[in-house]
Amino acid sequence: MVDKWFAGTVMAFLAFFCLGREAWSAGEEGMHALPPALQAPSGPSVHDEMAKKTVVARVNGREISLATLMKRMTKIRMAKYANNPMTKELGEQLRQQALDKLVVEEVLIDAAVKESIGADEDAVAQCLVAEKNKHKDEDHFRKYLEIMQLSETDVRDECRRFLLMQGYIDRQVNQKVDAMDEKMARQLYEQSRQNFIQQEQVEVSDLMFFFDPQDASSREKAEAVRKKILADHFGDLAQLPQSGDYYIAQQVKLDKNRQPELYEIASKLEKLALSEVIVADGTLHLVQLTGYRPYKEMSYEEALPMIKNKVLAQQRADVFNAMMATLNGKAKIEYVTMDEPQ
Repeated sequence: MVDKWFAGTVMAFLAFFCLGREAWSAGEEGMHALPPALQAPSGPSVHDEMAKKTVVARVNGREISLATLMKRMTKIRMAKYANNPMTKELGEQLRQQALDKLVVEEVLIDAAVKESIGADEDAVAQCLVAEKNKHKDEDHFRKYLEIMQLSETDVRDECRRFLLMQGYIDRQVNQKVDAMDEKMARQLYEQSRQNFIQQEQVEVSDLMFFFDPQDASSREKAEAVRKKILADHFGDLAQLPQSGDYYIAQQVKLDKNRQPELYEIASKLEKLALSEVIVADGTLHLVQLTGYRPYKEMSYEEALPMIKNKVLAQQRADVFNAMMATLNGKAKIEYVTMDEPQ
């Protein structure tokens, strides 16, 4: 039973302990805008006494009720599937996702309680404020509570649960992995050197003429515009007013393969220098180099800040997986079918 839910929830918890409550909540509680079509669940209320008394799972004797499961299903639907019609398949998917998260949470909370990890009440209050700030105003927050059939106390309790889990993971993972494995870092660099190459980048302002490049007078007209830019606008192509004779595109990052003529000429210009008139892809152009970044292969030392983040994330993932495997092995997890006696 443990493998069934564990495999599908590890990555979500990695986001949870690396990025904090925002990352964990994003999968459930992105409530900046309440989906207008989604109303409080019809039929039996999630606060119905029967739902409260109906047990769907037990983790080390801690019960997960049908009411709790239904609330979590509604959260996930509001965040991820608000515009999806409710089907039998979606309902089963929501049930599984919600139950998986609730079980993992109970495993972690049980472990935190056994290690006497508590939730500081000031931190709980700050968490509640952060939850309210996800909504545009107090009325919006109250509407959310109404739809979810929650109270502010329920939200406080969720914050407290989160802080318990965060405290346990911080102690068992983050505090144990605070130094980078040098061997792993160098191995990652050698295996992924292509990820640490800074490609050449050429950025220009591109003036495209609407003149026919086959017409002998077209180049003369284009040259006259170029001289005007140099004489009247200090060589700054961007200061030239738009006209029916041309169009100016700014901050254009040239593609070496798709725009080879422009790329080749622009890459050799000095910063802010204006090119001669160019014919490319059947169009007359003037380009001004506005930005240039050369090709560069980053050394190990230069790439180290990026490598460190990846290595620490991998080390923490390994420790987290081992921790969860240990907790799962010790945990007693029971799933209760609806026809079993409560």
